[in-house]
Parts: sequence; C-alpha cells; structure tokens
Amino acid sequence: MKINIIKYALIALTVVLFGAFYLTYTSSSWIFSGTTEGVLYTGMVCHKVTRAGGAVEDYGCDKNVLTNVGKNHTTSQLFSEPTAVSATDIVDSMVLGNTSAPQDTDTSHPGKVSDCGLAEYSSLSWSSTGTSDGNVTANHQWTSSCNNVVVNTTGLETNGDTYFAGNSFTSVTLQANDQLTVTWYVWIT
Repeated sequence: MKINIIKYALIALTVVLFGAFYLTYTSSSWIFSGTTEGVLYTGMVCHKVTRAGGAVEDYGCDKNVLTNVGKNHTTSQLFSEPTAVSATDIVDSMVLGNTSAPQDTDTSHPGKVSDCGLAEYSSLSWSSTGTSDGNVTANHQWTSSCNNVVVNTTGLETNGDTYFAGNSFTSVTLQANDQLTVTWYVWIT
C-alpha cells in the first residue's frame, strides 16, 4: 500500500513539474522566439575602386556593425520626443579608416583617415530605395591624392560626432587619382 502511494505521489509530482515547466516555457518563449516583429535594423555597405587608368574593381558588399551608441540614437529618434538637439543630430557623415574591424562598443571610428583626399565627408544625403518605407541609401566617392594609401573600413557619424555604425572590407591600396566609392544601404522595418 505504501509503495502505491509513493508511486502515485511521484507520478503526480512529475506531472505537476512538467506542467509548470511547459507553461513557463510557452508563456515566455514568444518573446525570444526569433521572429522579427517590430523594429529591425539591417545595414549593408558596398565599395568599389576606380583606378586612375579607368579599371573598376568591385569588392562586393558586407553587413555593417551598428554601434551601441547608434542603437540608442535610433531608439531615441524612433521612440523619444525629439528635442532640438536630437532632431538635428542626424547621420550625415561618412568616414574611411585603415585599422581593425569596427566593434559595437567603439565610440569613434577606429583608424580614421583624414588626409590624402580621403577625409570625412559630412554632407551625406540619404535617399529612399525603391518603394519600400524605411529603406535608404547614401554613397560618396573619394579621390586619393596620395600613393599607397591603405583603406579597409568605413563608418557613419552624426553631425554631433556620434559614431553610428561601422564596416570593414577587404583592404584596398589606393594610388593618386584612384577613386573609392562607398555605398551604404539601411533597412529599418
């Protein structure tokens, strides 16, 4: 008789624990289910070099790294009531660099190049891509005024010098009069 009571108690305890685990998992798993409901940021950067002799080298496209500050900036612009400062603190600058890959914890673009005709471009103009809301693109073309300049990163900054996003790509060595074109694509859905 005692063995049956213990057996039924263990079965009942197992059912209760399984039920509690199941309810806890299913009620919270929708939050982390991997679905992309709500706001999603995707960014890609493409670059090509046009050599002084006219040859074009297309280096393809890569995803960019949105910095933590950039995430906060996007959140502020989307969900905060804009203030005079935040309403004018727009992403309007593109930079080049020649160092390690940008990280999400960076607060400024690593190895920023500021000479040889490759200085920060701060009149960036974004345009919508196609008919999709929230999809924008911007590009800039630099012309090198020096020989043997290595470039392997690009970044976006706000006019308040907030480092928004960065990208690393295959290193290119520019000679005088070579042109480097960088195009950023951003999707916010």
